[in-house]
Amino acid sequence: MKLKGYDTKSYWNSITNTGRFVVVLPDKYVQGLEVSENHLIIDTKEETDAELENKIKEDMQHQLVKVDKNGEINDESYRVNVRGAEIEQQKAMVAIVASLFMYIAFILISAVGTILAVQSLSDSTKYKYRYLTLRRLGINDKSLFKTIRKQLLILFCVPAISAILCSFVMMSSLNNVYQQILGDKHLYLIYFGLNLIIFFLIYSIYWIATYIGFKRNINEES
Repeated sequence: MKLKGYDTKSYWNSITNTGRFVVVLPDKYVQGLEVSENHLIIDTKEETDAELENKIKEDMQHQLVKVDKNGEINDESYRVNVRGAEIEQQKAMVAIVASLFMYIAFILISAVGTILAVQSLSDSTKYKYRYLTLRRLGINDKSLFKTIRKQLLILFCVPAISAILCSFVMMSSLNNVYQQILGDKHLYLIYFGLNLIIFFLIYSIYWIATYIGFKRNINEES
């Protein structure tokens, strides 16, 4: 490495506000300074997990932890961070947040599905004479029910498409903000896909139930 120059102005905001910054300097500029911390970074061949972190803490405890007569820790001179344990914590956090949003989404889906179903069944009774007129004009049941399916499909798809687009944009924005915590920049796509499957499953049940009730109302009035 060759020093080309240094500038402290660009670091001032980080130093005064966050305190999280890294400055790389040649050895000759830091000789004689007191060492505040030492960091040991180890790259393991095997995958790590939380058990390895606990094992390292237990093995190092008798050397770097001071305990008084009452068994209370007075001084702890080291910190251990294991990549596998951090990943497990991140996945647990993502799972908790995803479960919370999934519960909220389930409530909203149920509310929207119920409103659309009630409105559609109410229309089938309110405008029953229109379907009766179509039958008298010679429209067979197959064509009539096909039209009803398309009508209900459009009615249910319009709010679904807008909700999916808004959800994807929101999740993409959140992923950009918390990408450093999540670790995997494409992890949100997996949760988004799983939520879509559950969403369409529940939504399809409402659509099928509405179609069956719609068709029954027409047949009863005929």
